[in-house]
Amino acid sequence: KGLSANPESRAMGRAVDRKVPNQDRCRRLWCSLTIIHCMTTLSFWYLSFRFRAIPATLRHVPSLEVRNYSLVVFSIWKGLSANPEDLCLKRLLIDNWIETFYKDFLWIWTDSDDTCRVYKQRIPSMTRVKCSAINSFMIQDRPRLDIVWKHVSSIAKGKHICYINGDLWLMPHLKTSITASLFQFHSSFLVSRRTDFSDIPLDFCGESHFRFIDRLSNMTGLMHPPDGIDLFVLSHAVHPWMVQKFLPFIVGVYRWDNWFLFQALMHSNLTVVDISLLGNVMHIQSQQNMIPHRLRRGAFHNEQLVHNDIGNLFKLGTVTNSDMTIHNYHGFLSFSTNTKQQLELTLARKSFQVGWLALITASSGYFDYVLQWICNAQRLSLENYVFLPQDVLSHARLVELKQTTFPPSLNQVQSALYGSPEFQVVMTSRTRTILHLLKYGFNVMTADVDTFWVQNPFPYLSLNATLQGQEHKNSQISGGLVAIKGDKTGVQFWTLVLHCQKENMKKIRHLQSLNKSYQASLYTEQECINKYSQILLTTNNNFSVNLLTKYWFPDGKAYFEENIPIKYGDIPIVIHNNWLVGVESKIERLKRKNLWFNVRTHQHVLNCDLNSPKSAGLPRSTRLKFQGFVVNILAMDRPLSLKRLLASLSKTDFEGWWVQIRIHIDRPIGQETSLWKEVCRISQGFASWFPHVHVHIAPMHMGLLQQWIFSWNVSSSKIGIFLEDDLELSSQWFRFILITLDRFGPLIAQQNIAGFGLQDQHAIVGETQGMRFGSRKPSDFLPNMSTFYLYQLPCTWGTVVFPHVWKAFQNWTLLVKLNTSSGMAQHDTPCIPSLISNLWWLRNQSQVWSVWLTKFMVIHNLMFLYVRFQSKEVLVVNHKEKGLHFDGVKRQSSTRIQRLIETLPPISPLLPSKFSLHFRKVSKLIDLAIMNKVLSGDSVACRVVNRSINSRMGHS
Repeated sequence: KGLSANPESRAMGRAVDRKVPNQDRCRRLWCSLTIIHCMTTLSFWYLSFRFRAIPATLRHVPSLEVRNYSLVVFSIWKGLSANPEDLCLKRLLIDNWIETFYKDFLWIWTDSDDTCRVYKQRIPSMTRVKCSAINSFMIQDRPRLDIVWKHVSSIAKGKHICYINGDLWLMPHLKTSITASLFQFHSSFLVSRRTDFSDIPLDFCGESHFRFIDRLSNMTGLMHPPDGIDLFVLSHAVHPWMVQKFLPFIVGVYRWDNWFLFQALMHSNLTVVDISLLGNVMHIQSQQNMIPHRLRRGAFHNEQLVHNDIGNLFKLGTVTNSDMTIHNYHGFLSFSTNTKQQLELTLARKSFQVGWLALITASSGYFDYVLQWICNAQRLSLENYVFLPQDVLSHARLVELKQTTFPPSLNQVQSALYGSPEFQVVMTSRTRTILHLLKYGFNVMTADVDTFWVQNPFPYLSLNATLQGQEHKNSQISGGLVAIKGDKTGVQFWTLVLHCQKENMKKIRHLQSLNKSYQASLYTEQECINKYSQILLTTNNNFSVNLLTKYWFPDGKAYFEENIPIKYGDIPIVIHNNWLVGVESKIERLKRKNLWFNVRTHQHVLNCDLNSPKSAGLPRSTRLKFQGFVVNILAMDRPLSLKRLLASLSKTDFEGWWVQIRIHIDRPIGQETSLWKEVCRISQGFASWFPHVHVHIAPMHMGLLQQWIFSWNVSSSKIGIFLEDDLELSSQWFRFILITLDRFGPLIAQQNIAGFGLQDQHAIVGETQGMRFGSRKPSDFLPNMSTFYLYQLPCTWGTVVFPHVWKAFQNWTLLVKLNTSSGMAQHDTPCIPSLISNLWWLRNQSQVWSVWLTKFMVIHNLMFLYVRFQSKEVLVVNHKEKGLHFDGVKRQSSTRIQRLIETLPPISPLLPSKFSLHFRKVSKLIDLAIMNKVLSGDSVACRVVNRSINSRMGHS
């Protein structure tokens, strides 16, 4: 009747509602559930009827055009058999296939056109199937699989394709399973294992199709092992690119199916589904099929193809390693993730593209090292590694950190002293695991957990050598980092190493039982490796050794004591922190080099922070705001040069920006010269025409360092631009700055950008033993197009620098007590090992200022942004006139650019590439920081690569 205005009436209504018996509510709920159950049951019945096998006699003759179907089903029949029962079996099988795939395109391939003609004459239902001949594409009188697969894939563009073996009987629910899987997964790869029937009587000729089904239902078959796959279904999104990898396999023999499934499992962008439970197929074996695969004609051919491509990794291509499985859940089709995949499959997925798998031993006693190693792996974006835990505790912690790991060792060893029996147990466990991986075909690199990985080592390993390792005593291999190739020779060699190590363990225990002392280094894995490598080098021509040079793979003595990489300008790849006793001592040594990560865990996620000095004075915000520009012109006694610079500057369109121009004139030593007076006159005349120009004449001689570093009184909101008087500007230089700021402004602090360079940078100051200064230029490593790039060398011709960076640089020079007159500092030197700029500074400290800015940028991990134009035109020209750095010979470094906007690279969201002082490309800023740290000696010595320099410094 409506809502009553009386609140008592409304309260009474609520009370009545609460008095409704619970039985009524349950009855209504039960009715709803019953209706839902009836609807779902009817839906399942409808689907079963929709996809059921309809007898061929009730159907019309289908069209033999692929375009009319969504699924193309094909098979290969090897040829006519003299056995009459074989033809009867094929007649029953083709009827079964037609009924199963009654709305799909069926395609039979044979060895010749004559075979197709005979089948069509003797099997009436073949009129509903397309038959094609392979003809000349044969190997050892057998058809080639790849030709058929590739041809079917090219014809069936936009269609799903299904391959079935020629002697398979298909169960009724197969098509339903295929349809559901293709609908559920867009990029799918379906497989099914078979059930073998070997006791079928050969009297079924003349039997009806339904009589044969009844006979099969009364027989029992044996489920084939998971390595036998006779049915493949590839979705339309997968087969166009997947089939192109097919090797020239022979039909009718093994290995190709495991190879094909393994290739599918290696792709993360497709889903492998096992439909065996609901899409089972029956393998009707004839007497010929009872011949073992390895004895069949062509078996060796297929084996060689697989071995040459993936080695023994084909063993992972089994149905049990599928990503998903389909099953019947109370009358409904459902999919579940396969939790029984082999660990070796996970390792293969991690290492297949790289070609190497790293095995790292872990124990709870050295878990701090394990965390450091994980931090380096994350920094280098490495995934192709697995841990071998030696105790339950370390295994549990690794699982919490979501690391791939083997099960814990049965012999619980938390920490072991070098040479002890416990140490031998750890090493033997690692050796045994390596042999297990080698037998699968993995190329294995094992490294001690106390190695520091500066760079990714795998590109520096050879795929041809059987054994590789860190150089030890010039001709031997260190056990701290060893790589073994996973071929037959590698397995043979490592089997000998394992046998040697077991014998060593027996000897150590025997010596301990007699209370005798022994030299621990004589009973290590390293000694076994060197012993048997020398034997195999003389007895096995397939065995080869590659020593990893100590310049790139130094041990603790070569790096920390002899400073070999630093002396020769080589950035190490992996540093082995050995030649020192004690865990704490090793940790302290890495901390002194700032190569120790501060590790924190949050919700089982590892956060790594490199223990490095903070960038004092540098803001950490992701966006900095600027309000104008200050152009600092540095001049003294070159009037013609200054006049040319001011003339090019006056043609600049500042596009409405407030730009202040300050001309800083240094005073000469002694009396004022006529050239200096002319410079003052030109500057003051220029300032009289432009009110935003200010002239600053030094009261006394400042020198080049003082003029560069401290002439600009930094404002926190204005960008500084430095121009020496012998430069000449393009008319587009300021527009370039505005466009670059607009593009990279939000990334200045995030990418540690100190400023921009107007010059076309031509110098690579980092030297190595094989590459001297001047032998290469940045343009040699850049793409042949207009592009931006980040380089750690500061710009000196047309320097655009941000105020917060320059202010921090000024404060740092005061902190180290830099004397701008002498070019020396009380608490630091500008030297960075292996840079040619060390030589420049040593020759004349008072005239080289840029080395100090380079040192500051290295400390704070800063970079300059440069541009290279494809036309090789530039934004600024240095005329290199007579002064402190040039002899005055007239030359131009390049030609001026006229229209900058037409040569700028297109604006894109991609970040520019980063390069170190040696112009090595780095992907992350932390990689750049670590490269700089490993090249820093324990002493602040000025080192130039292999050059004799008489340093005038008192301490070095």
